[in-house]
Amino acid sequence: WALLAVAVLTAGASLATFRALRRGRRLAQLKSAFVANVSHELRTPLASILMLAENLEAGRVADEAGRVRYHALIRREAERLRRLVADVLDFSRLERGKGLELRREALDVDALAAGLREEALAWAQRAGFELAIDVEPADGRVEVDPDALRRSVVNLLENARKHSGEGGATLSLHVVPDELVVAVEDAGRGVPEEARARVFEAFTRLERDDGAAGTGLGLAIVREIARAHGGDVVLRPGSAGRGARFELRLPLLQAVEEEVTA
Repeated sequence: WALLAVAVLTAGASLATFRALRRGRRLAQLKSAFVANVSHELRTPLASILMLAENLEAGRVADEAGRVRYHALIRREAERLRRLVADVLDFSRLERGKGLELRREALDVDALAAGLREEALAWAQRAGFELAIDVEPADGRVEVDPDALRRSVVNLLENARKHSGEGGATLSLHVVPDELVVAVEDAGRGVPEEARARVFEAFTRLERDDGAAGTGLGLAIVREIARAHGGDVVLRPGSAGRGARFELRLPLLQAVEEEVTA
């Protein structure tokens, strides 16, 4: 019996070691793919900015309308580059065991909604993407970092743009008991139920045929920002039987205060 027990323990340890090595190899493969994706994603806006700037400098854009359009494109690509860098820096902090740097302030939901609506419409215009807005007037206050929340929403919108094909997306904002819900619903193929938890993991990019690019960090950063605010992000099927609905759920300030008092 002693020999049998030793054999069982040895087999168990070997299996655990094998699984750990397999996880390690998988993580190394994901990080290698991430580096390659980031390199590509960074080069694309940089190349666009350089080309547009060179054309302007060389005087190849003669009319004022053309120059305005070029400047708008340069700004769009620069903002895209800024978001990529911010995602990478945030993930680097998380990898080192440091939390996200948030600057919270108490805001009325309606004021926050107005800011998010304006930001989303400006983003959609620059991206040439069809976006519907559904914002319900609501009472309540939230304590959030407005910049971090805007980044989360834009990351969700960018995700929708990549996977919606010819369709558009809807940004909605409403209040349910104790929570503010900011949702982005796309018109893409949706996410299989068995893969819904994985989309929020760093480096994860589902195998799809839509050819969508990305670093695999956008949704992971959205989740980290939501959780740093005491909330979370949830993925549900689209309301029309297609697509995906990402819900960013944040606690209302009053609900948080009541919990602390209790």
